[in-house]
Amino acid sequence: MSATTTASVGPHDNGPANELARGSLWRKWDLHVHTPASIVNSYGSDNWDKYFNDLRNLPTELSVIGINDYLFVDGYRRVLREFNAGNLPNIEAILPVIELRLASFTGTDGNIRRINWHVIFEPGMDPDVIEAQFINGLSAQYRLEPGDGLVDPPQWSGFLNVESLKNFGAQIRRGVPEDQQHRYTESDLQLGFNNFNVELSAVANLLDSPLLFGRALTAVGKTEWNSLKWNDQSIATKKHLINSSDVVFTATQSGDLYQKSRKALQDAGLNDRLLDCSDAHHFSTSDDPNRIGESLTWINADPTLAGLKRALVEFDTRIYIGTEPPKLTSQRLRAADHIERIEIAPSPTRPANAATFFSVDVALNPGFVAIVGRKGQGKSALLDALGLATNSHEQSHFSFLNKDRFLNPKTGYGDHYDVKLTWTNWTQSKKRFSARTDLDSAERATYLPQHLLDEICSSDPGAANDKFSERLSSVLFAHVPEERRLGTTNFDALVRTRTSAIDEQIASLRTELGSINSEISQLIRDSRPENIGLLRSQLRDVDQRIADLKRQQPPEPVAPPIPGEDPASGGTLRELRSKRDQLTDDIRRQRATESALTIKADAIDQIVTATDTLRSQYESFVVANSQRAINAEIDLASIVTLTIDRTSLLAVKDAVAADRSVVASLLHPTAGSSLPTQVKALDSSISDLEAELDEPSRKFAEAQKAVETWKQTLADLVDGSPGQQGKSSIEREIQALQEVPQKIVNLTQVRATKVRKIHQSLLAKIEILNDLYRPARDFIAQHDLAIRSGLEFAASLGELGFEDRFWDLVGRNVSGPFAGQIEGSERLRELVDETDFANSDDVVRFTSDLATSVAKNPNGSPNPERTLRKGRTLEELLDLIFGLSYVEPFHYLQYHGLPLERLSPGEKGTLLLMFHLLIDPSEQPLILDQPDENLDNETIKNLLAPAIKEASTRRQVIIVTHNANVAVVADADQIIAAEMIDGRFNYRSGSIESTAMNQHVVDVLEGTWPAFGNRQAKYHPPKQWATG
Repeated sequence: MSATTTASVGPHDNGPANELARGSLWRKWDLHVHTPASIVNSYGSDNWDKYFNDLRNLPTELSVIGINDYLFVDGYRRVLREFNAGNLPNIEAILPVIELRLASFTGTDGNIRRINWHVIFEPGMDPDVIEAQFINGLSAQYRLEPGDGLVDPPQWSGFLNVESLKNFGAQIRRGVPEDQQHRYTESDLQLGFNNFNVELSAVANLLDSPLLFGRALTAVGKTEWNSLKWNDQSIATKKHLINSSDVVFTATQSGDLYQKSRKALQDAGLNDRLLDCSDAHHFSTSDDPNRIGESLTWINADPTLAGLKRALVEFDTRIYIGTEPPKLTSQRLRAADHIERIEIAPSPTRPANAATFFSVDVALNPGFVAIVGRKGQGKSALLDALGLATNSHEQSHFSFLNKDRFLNPKTGYGDHYDVKLTWTNWTQSKKRFSARTDLDSAERATYLPQHLLDEICSSDPGAANDKFSERLSSVLFAHVPEERRLGTTNFDALVRTRTSAIDEQIASLRTELGSINSEISQLIRDSRPENIGLLRSQLRDVDQRIADLKRQQPPEPVAPPIPGEDPASGGTLRELRSKRDQLTDDIRRQRATESALTIKADAIDQIVTATDTLRSQYESFVVANSQRAINAEIDLASIVTLTIDRTSLLAVKDAVAADRSVVASLLHPTAGSSLPTQVKALDSSISDLEAELDEPSRKFAEAQKAVETWKQTLADLVDGSPGQQGKSSIEREIQALQEVPQKIVNLTQVRATKVRKIHQSLLAKIEILNDLYRPARDFIAQHDLAIRSGLEFAASLGELGFEDRFWDLVGRNVSGPFAGQIEGSERLRELVDETDFANSDDVVRFTSDLATSVAKNPNGSPNPERTLRKGRTLEELLDLIFGLSYVEPFHYLQYHGLPLERLSPGEKGTLLLMFHLLIDPSEQPLILDQPDENLDNETIKNLLAPAIKEASTRRQVIIVTHNANVAVVADADQIIAAEMIDGRFNYRSGSIESTAMNQHVVDVLEGTWPAFGNRQAKYHPPKQWATG
């Protein structure tokens, strides 16, 4: 069973007191500090106590100094002795520096100077070795007296030491004309020192000797070098000198002046590895700028020569000149976002006889931490422990702390260990391995386990991936300023809040559109050819019946005299019939009145319902916008009020109801005073009188009745009767159907306007989304690495899921444009692909063309209903097409021209990592498990490594990797080497430049030096890389 164990670090054991275990750290360096032993100084030769007090009182961040006593190491020897005795506890490293003058003149005619050349040896180097191997190897020869032409004059020559310099100075003084002697008041030693110069080649040869090779760097003094004039005789020498040095020393007063000096070197195409140094000759209390502690140079490296060399290679990211590096500012201000150390220890509940897998105490670097090791050595164990203690919400994706591995319920190991994090602000987070993370609490780091990366990136191109979108949205939300988040906690909630009013508007428009579609659907059904054909057939039948009836029209009868009319019978038969005709006309008029009143009552009821709906909508509006009005500090009633006065409407309603009651009583079939009852009574009276008529009168009455029956039949054929349509009604229906096409055209135009309004509302959402995306988009546009990575980002409108919804309504087994499984799909896809769904004109055209295509009928008139699946309605289809519910906002995110949904797993992985490393503004730790798994080496080198490097300048980045391009090219601040030793997980850590960690990186990531050399020997470098 694998687990995690003790932490040893770098070349040292990983204990809390060992800073080197944390890898490269930002420290202030001053590589040009003189001592009281310097031939030229302002301390005083016997003021060592004050000097050491000054060193002990240096700012804590200034912990690396270079002791420079010009040509000798006596002052360095004394400072080193004090350091080794533990009397300079604030100093981490002391580098011996020799300052020489080269045999090259600089300056103007009136101010000739020599160029200063510094040799920086490794920290703590034995001063005796420097004297024996370097200083004693420096010599010079000078001819100080003229010859007589026959015999060569004597010349001074000697190796570098105090006595030889005194002798040299004395000989120089003897050769000075007597009238100039007053100008040379210095001692013989200083006069000799001022005139002792060496050749650059001699210095280089000594440093290439076996005992010194690789143990020193060189620096040129910029002030003296700058005095060398640019002219035809000096340009080559000037360039050679600065480009031959490893470093350029300067003593500047501010970061701005430093940047100007460095830019001048860059513009000239020269060595721009410029370091600020104090050139201290004075105590820190002096007003002189060349005083102890007056250095602006910060270096992120081990306090070693190897660390300095590495920093010079990564100059722009490892060296900072100014008050404080941005990374340290971030650490200081965001101490709660940097993990200081991780400890994994047995819990109090672990059985005493249980195996010990973990006893870990690893100090973590605040920058880029690379965890390396062979498989099964505990790399993911350490990452999962970090994820658990930082409350990662991705616990289900942990690869080590899961039930299939270390948390197997059968072993109970999960209860045996606790992980504890100490943050830079000295707060702590502690969890039992078996504990669950709290999804309701915030994460303190972003952890992307390998299983999560695989899940997000391994989906096929074109497949939806909610996790991927969720991750991108979280980064976008992080870019939105706090004051613009409106109290929301994620990007989707913010979008919903910002667009809720538009969504309400779209919903209202879709409701209106639904009513229009219902009306159009009914008109389409009504206008079917068979409907108008049936009406025309009915009209022809009625016309034929009318013609037949007219041919059978009976003659008007002549009334015979009616003898002995009896007034007591209620009037004559003629009068009764006339009265009956009047009542019949009254009934017809009342029925017409009843119809009109019914229409009027229905209209009133609809208006009442509409006002109720309007009131409800207004109340909903108030509820939806009251908080917005409060946020805007405005009175909602000052913008919108609703007044509904239905007094007149209800008065009319009451009047109509009263009139309908009167009409209903008049037309009641049985009521005593109703018109139908009166007709019935008259019919009875007429029948009684007719029975008493003589033969001529009866015949007249029968003829008269026949005429009346004929007239009624004709009236029924023309005007219609209960249960039978009349000619007038049929003609009105035909006329109405003939007007249907124009009505459909008119409604279609209204519908197109609604579609355009819906689309414009969707575009308004895009404007809001683009406003929310702008911070991230602007960041990408201004970021060189993001631009090089090929990222393009915006928001737009696109089609989503339309085809599936369309085929859910429309069948493909009906002849027409969409017939056939393959052909129909291709035709629909063609229409979709031809449409720019972000363009209103294109969308209106698409909906119109699609509706027209659906209605096409190769065998007859257009009929969209013929294509519908069983149980589906035309209203559903029209609502889908014209409601635009399939047009949705989307992230317009491209990677090298490819849209998000078309990316391969490797491309998705790159994009996701770029988002978290470059675009995510979070300053919390970023923990990645093998992010290079799906990436090729070119992508790792050109994109991933630079992105990691940049991300680590503003947040802690902790990565497990098997790839040298990640750990080395991305310039890890700390390497943690994971190993399983005797059943325990062991961790050693340190910087890349530390010898032990450097060797481990080569062994694990490069496959050992012989393997690396074998590969290197087989490569053919480009000609411009070849040497010799």
